[in-house]
Amino acid sequence: MIRKNDFAARIKQYCTKRGLSVSELEKSVGYSAGMISRWSGTNEDFGILTKLVAMADFLDLSLDELVGREEKANAPPANAGTKLQRSVQFLIDQTNTQRLVWEWFSCEDGQSSVFGTIPDIPGGIDCAGAFWCQCEDIYFVLVRYCDNLEDMNEEMVLALYCTVGHGFPLVQVQEDAAQLHTLYLFLRMGQIMA
Repeated sequence: MIRKNDFAARIKQYCTKRGLSVSELEKSVGYSAGMISRWSGTNEDFGILTKLVAMADFLDLSLDELVGREEKANAPPANAGTKLQRSVQFLIDQTNTQRLVWEWFSCEDGQSSVFGTIPDIPGGIDCAGAFWCQCEDIYFVLVRYCDNLEDMNEEMVLALYCTVGHGFPLVQVQEDAAQLHTLYLFLRMGQIMA
């Protein structure tokens, strides 16, 4: 948990190292005067920041990578057993034991009423609907891309995304296609059996 007073103390330390006052920082970034000082007076959780850190940890990314400020230079190969791959297996396990409840939604023209714009994938294949669930404070979205669901010979592409909500964009989870296929099968079976 990121506490507001701890966060304010770190900001003050960095300002001091750079020879800035906290009020100069507040003015430069558009905060009202005294905002950071008010954080110093409370021990409460810094909600959205705590959620962003949790999502970055879950995806094994830095906050910079999560918000698109840099790419991971030496990403491990897809079969390296990273925390990220274990997270997809966790979703499969939680879905299989019915601890996660997934809901279906359509996404016409790449838009959803729940998550806004659904990212495009290379090749221009259209979004053909998606499932979503909430696990702790993170939302996961499994999107299926396919131009013609009636054509059994057309390849369907699955992509897994996550977000903390509140207007933050969907971030793609680099996953193993076989694991996504297994997760999708559980979700489809749940739809059929419901």
